[in-house]
Amino acid sequence: MLYMNYNKPLGLLAEERYKKVFMGDFVKAFSLISDSKQLNVCLQVLLHLDGRNKLSVPKTTIAKEAGVCYTTVQNTFKKLCLRDIMRKMERGRYMFNPNLVVSCHPHVKKVLLEEYAAIGRGIQGGATPVE
Repeated sequence: MLYMNYNKPLGLLAEERYKKVFMGDFVKAFSLISDSKQLNVCLQVLLHLDGRNKLSVPKTTIAKEAGVCYTTVQNTFKKLCLRDIMRKMERGRYMFNPNLVVSCHPHVKKVLLEEYAAIGRGIQGGATPVE
């Protein structure tokens, strides 16, 4: 397991502020990344996840901060959804798979996994996985 924190020096924040990356599954899931532009998009997604693994930042912001065009962001998001790395909740909102990265206390992970499964079944807000 890897702990990432891009905001403050290591050790200055409580553990729940770090992103826990489950490396075995993470590396397998991200084997689809074919170039540095897509990798930059993925890193921006990770940086913008909230404490409940949700991404609400517009794709235009991700593109600007990653230094890529909007089409690269769209294509990368499609790949991430097809590989079940994240799921589309509703227009412009995504949830990152809690089995790969989680930004909260371990006891909250179970709740996030249930919510992620519900999104896959189309229960929450009529959301369905991106095709």
